[in-house]
Amino acid sequence: MEDQSWINLGLDHMVKELVPIPKYIFSTHGLHRCLPLPSLVTPATLFVLPSTHISWTNAQVRSLDMYSPNQTSRFTYSVQSNSSDGETEQFLGPRTIISRLSTAAATQGQILPISPPFPNSTYTLEFYGPAVQCQEANSSVATIIKSLRNETVANFRGSIVEDSDYYFAFVPDLSNVGNSSAPNGGVAAVSQVRLQQPQNASNQLWMVFSRYTLDTTGQRTTEDHCLLCQLYNATYNINLTFEEGSQTIQDQGTQILNLVDYPEANAPVSPDLMVQHAYSAFMWALTDLLVGSMGIFSEETSKSSNVPTYFSEITTQIEHTSLLGSSDLDAFFDSNHALYSNNSVVSDQRLQDIALAKNRTLDILIEELAYNTTLSFMNSNLLSYVNSPPMPSLKSLPQYLIDPFQSFHHTERNRQSVN
Repeated sequence: MEDQSWINLGLDHMVKELVPIPKYIFSTHGLHRCLPLPSLVTPATLFVLPSTHISWTNAQVRSLDMYSPNQTSRFTYSVQSNSSDGETEQFLGPRTIISRLSTAAATQGQILPISPPFPNSTYTLEFYGPAVQCQEANSSVATIIKSLRNETVANFRGSIVEDSDYYFAFVPDLSNVGNSSAPNGGVAAVSQVRLQQPQNASNQLWMVFSRYTLDTTGQRTTEDHCLLCQLYNATYNINLTFEEGSQTIQDQGTQILNLVDYPEANAPVSPDLMVQHAYSAFMWALTDLLVGSMGIFSEETSKSSNVPTYFSEITTQIEHTSLLGSSDLDAFFDSNHALYSNNSVVSDQRLQDIALAKNRTLDILIEELAYNTTLSFMNSNLLSYVNSPPMPSLKSLPQYLIDPFQSFHHTERNRQSVN
């Protein structure tokens, strides 16, 4: 047994002497029993990068429809009536869905969500729809606006009087305009609360408000500004992009077309008339949110006291909208703030309103409100038709990359450490 062991050891020594074994091969042979293979030969590195795959497909999207014969009745509440001239149509006001969506868009200060065809998609739409344009009223119109405001202020009787009016807006009745024998050239203010019944009105909004300005000495003061807003037909061209459900709408060139007049009473039925009714319903719902007034009032508390009680009053639905933060309403809110505080620090609530309106003027905000309201109608499947344009569908896909050189470098380093 001992001889056999000696022979084995001797043979092993003789093999090593006769057959030289490279050191690094022998060393690797000795290490492979205790080191895992990846520690010597690193596998190739796998990179995962986000990427976007774009594919074009036809999909159903919704576009505003105020022209189809069966669609106009979804916007306007109109009834048929008989006259000596034949069948006619009476315009009575907007449908409730128009008032609801208009209020929702005005409250949020943005376009309501539109259902996308895919969570990630983009497409372009072009359609006709209503728009509103505002401009500074000329001297003749401004004179009538201020006259009607003064008449309203003078109507307060008793112990409560309006000392200062900072905002006054109304829809003018122009059915008797041009009558030189009538007060204010025949222009009258439509009642602030408009009932759904036949009435004379217009597709316009007239207003006067107190805006801050600097006088000749550099001191801040207020002056009256008169605004005239009118209803137009427009061609909308917009791009809608949705990324994981997030909505982005970019205007690609909306074109203002023609003025849209208020419908005549007992006009003969026609497709054009019903479109006019639908557009007028939009304007009715929009102006309902803006007509009214803001002012500072005083009340005599008792006959023996000469110190009245001062308070502010808002009688307009504009307080329910994002327009409340307009810079054109700062004078009113500053006067209201001064009634109960001696400091000039703007309240945190007022600052939030200003941030929502982005401190812009009323003319800009009213036009934007009309734009947002028109597009918000596509929030409802009842007010839009299905269109199938080709569109790119965006899909986020992982991209896998392998770096073979990374493996080579690691192998070289491992080999050097062994030698």
